[in-house]
Amino acid sequence: MVKNESRISIGDIHRKIIPNPGLGPLPNTLNAEIYPAESKTLSSSAAFGFSWLGGFAVTLLKPPMDHALGVYGTYYFYACACALGAIFVAVFVPETRGKKPEEIRKLFVREEK
Repeated sequence: MVKNESRISIGDIHRKIIPNPGLGPLPNTLNAEIYPAESKTLSSSAAFGFSWLGGFAVTLLKPPMDHALGVYGTYYFYACACALGAIFVAVFVPETRGKKPEEIRKLFVREEK
């Protein structure tokens, strides 16, 4: 008989086999498009740092959340967070397909009045 502590959920397997299946690659994609060459190093470093910080927070908070919400509650919480992130991206991140880098930069730069 398998004890409860030794069970591995499908979500755990999925998380370890397929890293960043959700919005994790978004900073990498946006980095290639929105930052000018002279600031790409610093900007990319900051974006990657925040991405890794988010991964660390998820890893750190999962066991206490499992205890408080149950395994299903934890995954529902993260599923809702991903859905809200996808809605945010769909509403606020402009489409850049087929645009030149100069046109893309104009989308993300505010005009000073």
